[in-house]
Amino acid sequence: MPRQARIKALNEDAFYHVRARTARDLGSYPLEREGAREKLDEVIRFYLRAYFCDLASYQIMGSHYHGVFLFRRPTWVSRAELLRRARLLYPRKSLKEFERWSDEKWQRFAERLFDISKLMQNIQQAYAQWYNRHFGRRGHFWGERFQSTLLVGEQAVLEGMLYVDLNAFRAHLCDLPWDWRWGSAWHRERNQDSWLLPLDEAVKSLQGGNEEYRTLLALRAGVASKEGDQILDEKLLNQEYQRGIYARRRRCFSAGGVLGGRDDVLQWLPSTSDLQGRSRRREPVEQLGIGLYSLRAPRESDEDG
Repeated sequence: MPRQARIKALNEDAFYHVRARTARDLGSYPLEREGAREKLDEVIRFYLRAYFCDLASYQIMGSHYHGVFLFRRPTWVSRAELLRRARLLYPRKSLKEFERWSDEKWQRFAERLFDISKLMQNIQQAYAQWYNRHFGRRGHFWGERFQSTLLVGEQAVLEGMLYVDLNAFRAHLCDLPWDWRWGSAWHRERNQDSWLLPLDEAVKSLQGGNEEYRTLLALRAGVASKEGDQILDEKLLNQEYQRGIYARRRRCFSAGGVLGGRDDVLQWLPSTSDLQGRSRRREPVEQLGIGLYSLRAPRESDEDG
């Protein structure tokens, strides 16, 4: 069965939720080995400097990692800026080698810097090579190609970020959502987030910035937002539990193709033909019970975490 084509927004700023999982033959939690998470964090940060993208949220777990990336709309880039980024990606090449690049090659390089697939290819390959060399193993490190879902609209972006930042808490690996060391909430809590996309740029309605976002995380987790606060009202907690958005894994964030409002998702749905040959558009799939829809219903075999 052929793989489904990856969905990309080509001519506009676009947010994506991405997820990558390690190969099963490595055991349960290969990223828990000493220094493994720290190195993956380092690799992600390095490639953010080379590509025209920003990271809004992320978490590195024991067998996989999640991220919400903002890729910028493709635009003209000066040759000097392209050269600066090329020297980051190809540190062994000399300046004379770059001077021999044709205009066409520079154009292809520029297009690459706006492509989420190329970014993930760099991250996956660089990290797998380091891991195999560092831990003396051979073979594929990643178990599959990365999964991605296009997040359309502020609500989808916000929910995607919250889902990522609650991953470790949902797995009972930390007492508070911002206590997981290998994630964006940890960095924002300690004002070490200058390398991350500012929250009010990711979701413009978040005028309260880190404080408002922290309160939303606390609401989803059912914990106090500040030391000394009461645990959230029981009625409010019951409402969150009934919604069940973050109490379990949600595959629509990784395998839904597109996640957003109904009208936004409709634009990405291809037309199909009925028995009489008339063009008919499929319906978006409702998700989470909060006015969000996905392009397709993820299969039960589509894992998430």
